[in-house]
Amino acid sequence: MLKAHDGAEVDIVDRLPTPFGLVRSGVAPDHPETKIVVNQFSRVAANERCSFFGNVNLGTTVSLSDLCEMYDAVVLAYGAESDRYLGVPGEVYLVGRKGPVQAACTAKELREILGIKDLHVRIQKADLATSPADEEELKESRIQQRVYELFSKAATSNQHHDIVGQRELHFMFFRKPDRFLPSESGNTVSGVHLEKTCLKGVVPNMKGRVLSLDQAEHAIVEQGLYVAGWLKRGPTGIIATNLYRAEETVSCKHPGRFQEWVTDARFRLTQTRKTGSSKFQNIRMSDLCHSVDGDTKERMEGELRNKPRKKITAWEELLLAVDG
Repeated sequence: MLKAHDGAEVDIVDRLPTPFGLVRSGVAPDHPETKIVVNQFSRVAANERCSFFGNVNLGTTVSLSDLCEMYDAVVLAYGAESDRYLGVPGEVYLVGRKGPVQAACTAKELREILGIKDLHVRIQKADLATSPADEEELKESRIQQRVYELFSKAATSNQHHDIVGQRELHFMFFRKPDRFLPSESGNTVSGVHLEKTCLKGVVPNMKGRVLSLDQAEHAIVEQGLYVAGWLKRGPTGIIATNLYRAEETVSCKHPGRFQEWVTDARFRLTQTRKTGSSKFQNIRMSDLCHSVDGDTKERMEGELRNKPRKKITAWEELLLAVDG
């Protein structure tokens, strides 16, 4: 955004008091090479047209409508921040919640399974139907194209080869365990009751532009509202995947129109803090400078223990560290 539009000013609003999201809280300590991307993030954050506001929670501290009033363009870039539990008593198995387009396997792995001798593969044709979003996903990934083609081929090539006693492999997509069924004795599991999944969590969008429905149930574009990251495509991929998808979101803004936005800017979070807007009077926000203080403290504590850092995990202690 800062590169593409010279007149743009970007505020990063984060629920955490520290910047860099999952790079800090989600990358394992034994993967320091992955954390190197923080250097690039720091250079972006040091830009005079970029500001960071931590400890601001969307939905409680500030509402989406507030942000849309304050900014000319709002990009939502949050995702799966906690585990989603199935709520199934007993042993839990994950059973194809998504479809064949999103199958988490490589073509090589799938070929090896499909090539097992005397194995009959069953796939319901209805599960192979694709949506427009699926088609877009297939266009962008050759790996997923190959996997989907293998599923489609397996669904048709095994229709008339039933052999008594033959082993069977059923691929059941768009389902999840609802409950386990006990045997008559009650000592073992006799079956698993599955329910159809209604996948939620990804905001409907067109290359990052948020879509909603009008009164006639027609898709319309929400002006000035965008998505990126997991909220845009789901909790998949790596840090680099987020980069490519974020670039797509930025590129979907018409340059001329965006220039009108930045020329006719209303006001930014920095200004509301200066003027004491009633919406933000009691926000205990952290900024980039103070978050650097917290980072320095963690590194110093780590040196005393002969390790890269001693991460602060208690919320109040972290807030004190970044309060300066």
